[in-house]
Amino acid sequence: MLTRIVAALCAALTLPAHAAAVVTSFDDIQLWTGSGSNRAALVLDWNSGPGLDAYVWGFRWTGTATGEDMFRAIAGRIAEAASPATPTNPQPDGSGDVALSLYILAYAEFGPSVDRITYTPGNGPALDQNSDGFTNGYWSYWNATSATAPATWTNASVGFADRPLTNNAWDGWSYIDDPNDFTGTAPAMGIAAVPEPAPFALLLCGAGALLILLRRRSHA
Repeated sequence: MLTRIVAALCAALTLPAHAAAVVTSFDDIQLWTGSGSNRAALVLDWNSGPGLDAYVWGFRWTGTATGEDMFRAIAGRIAEAASPATPTNPQPDGSGDVALSLYILAYAEFGPSVDRITYTPGNGPALDQNSDGFTNGYWSYWNATSATAPATWTNASVGFADRPLTNNAWDGWSYIDDPNDFTGTAPAMGIAAVPEPAPFALLLCGAGALLILLRRRSHA
């Protein structure tokens, strides 16, 4: 019985991140940050290969909030630097997703800009697109408002620091590997990001496995 319980727990903690279905509405989002009566979604599309590499997070708030507020709340680690330096060494920030890191360049002319986004889902490949100060490409910014996953996106007319969120808003970021392509490609709708396994659960899984091993040795 103990063996089955430990096996089930460990299997649940190591389910592939890509097992989830593509998000079709706010109800499909699993990882939420913040609290309040309003809701918005953050869609990140790394465009790094033929496979699905887009994920979705949720944000709740009361009062006023911007696209930057949402991204900062959701990102578990943030690095910032003044242009033209490239930000490095992201630091823990708030209660967001520890697997998601946001790198920001603070331009004096037009404010903060997303330079790089990295994400390491539990059992999936690490995702990393770095514009390196817009020399390799850039993260294009898109907006939509819909109760369900948006069928169409609109190129953001302002930066995320000046983007006022409304209830049922969607913010999308899609990486473009050509710095001279000023049109970009709207993000593909991704799958729901999931919470990282709790340290206690991982510890319990390891302790259970050790206990099974010790019991087997004692009966050998």
